[in-house]
Amino acid sequence: MTGFSLNESHQDIRFLAQHFQDDYLTSNQSIFDKDTFGETISILKEALDNIDKNTYYKDADYWGLYEAIETFLYGEITPNQNDGEFWGIRGFSYVWEDMCSTYFFKEYLDHICYADTDIPLKNYYNRERQREKVHRVGNHEAYKGTNGYGNQWIYRTISDIPSDKNNKQSSCLGWNELLCIELDTQEATFVYSNNKYSTLDRRNGTKKMHRYPRPDLVLLKGKHKGICEVQIFDYKDVSLDFYLTNQNLKFDLIDPTDPKYKKYKIDIIKSLTYEFALQQERHHVKVVDNVFFIPWWYYDRKPHPIYGETELKDIQGKGIDVIKGNFFMIQQIYLEESL
Repeated sequence: MTGFSLNESHQDIRFLAQHFQDDYLTSNQSIFDKDTFGETISILKEALDNIDKNTYYKDADYWGLYEAIETFLYGEITPNQNDGEFWGIRGFSYVWEDMCSTYFFKEYLDHICYADTDIPLKNYYNRERQREKVHRVGNHEAYKGTNGYGNQWIYRTISDIPSDKNNKQSSCLGWNELLCIELDTQEATFVYSNNKYSTLDRRNGTKKMHRYPRPDLVLLKGKHKGICEVQIFDYKDVSLDFYLTNQNLKFDLIDPTDPKYKKYKIDIIKSLTYEFALQQERHHVKVVDNVFFIPWWYYDRKPHPIYGETELKDIQGKGIDVIKGNFFMIQQIYLEESL
């Protein structure tokens, strides 16, 4: 195994992978199939265990490869680092998120305002990162919160919205800063009948609390009369039936102990929070599409637009749409990037 080069061994890897699939897997099993994901991972873990038991000479190269595969199959927090970075298979929903992120960065990079991801891309160069991380897309350290989990780097561009609304020459806000909700806990007086006596604007801001919502993706669709028109995407690994079943239910009738209904409610609240954060008055941003992006397997036709098609409009009357993502096309771009 000494001198092994991944780039020079694609043909051998493909041959061995096909041979393994023929011997151990059925034709529809894949880590990219939500229905067979769990079973496939179990088979791969068992195969790795058998290889380890039947390999008698284990040199440094063997252990390096073995540990990399083991970590990938079982997943773990990056060892010896307290950055919350996770490497490996955690569940199909995380595979779907990485697939979508890869697709949009490959096809819509110039339109991305914000992305909650730090995926690596082969031909991407990031001046903000250290040498071993220069191919990762994250260009801004995210707020870590209290638990240390989640992407520690996000991708953001700088908007043309000044940080000081009274000074057009001031520096401009990053899109991550636009995704902010403020709560000022300092007391103030509001006089409804005569607002000139209000003291809201005279608070010094030192007691403001900030929350930074993190949607999966914000795309700039265009500008109209100085207003940025954007699309918000949240990648969801759920079935279409999940939304069809729940869209006509009222929140106050949902059983709070039912995890499916609870997820449905929380997902909608989170997406509305993203929209609220971006559409505050001084931001000059309009959300034209707020989207749940789910995997869909097209077998007979190519959808338009190419990455998918809208299946449900305005679920719960909240202005959120459900788009069926073209799984096979997104998968193809993801695999081309990975090889």
